[in-house]
Amino acid sequence: MIKYTFFEALVKRCVILLVCCVCGCAYIPSNPTSYGSDLSYEAVGRVAARLKEKNYTARFRWKSSSWGDEFFVFTALGNSLAKIKVENGKVHLITGNGDVFEGDSAPEITSEVLGWPLPVEGLRFWLSGNLDPNQPILMEKYDDGLRLLKLSQGGWNIEYLSLLKDSGLPQKMRLVYGDLKLRIIIDKWLIK
Repeated sequence: MIKYTFFEALVKRCVILLVCCVCGCAYIPSNPTSYGSDLSYEAVGRVAARLKEKNYTARFRWKSSSWGDEFFVFTALGNSLAKIKVENGKVHLITGNGDVFEGDSAPEITSEVLGWPLPVEGLRFWLSGNLDPNQPILMEKYDDGLRLLKLSQGGWNIEYLSLLKDSGLPQKMRLVYGDLKLRIIIDKWLIK
């Protein structure tokens, strides 16, 4: 029979607890595409748009899940500019003044209200570093870790300028569609 001192017993229990904790930890893939295109998330950040000679800046919060997407656009001071909701293929946009716009095309509605088209349907995938499964892929480029660096879909050219080291999710992106240039910086990710 082996007798342990109090200190040895404590160390043994700590080692067992540590092994259990390590084995029970959730694995977070380093490649966002391994999350899948049905990823549910909330992203908070900033967007700068340049269309012809006009510049626009805003803050945003994007909630994406299998049932649909909600996209909130705010001024730099936090005042609401618009809330965009996409559900069952229908787009609902409510301005900060309470005006309501509805239709089937987010780019058309956002062009009318915000001044520039927002590709909500594709952006819900691109924002999380995934390809849009509903559109043909014209070009895609990956790094050695199989993380998406560039892609072209739906007339948009998307480049991932910076990825988070721990999760591989995008932190900085550039999107170009003709004369429209968007720069997106994601300050906070919440994966659901």
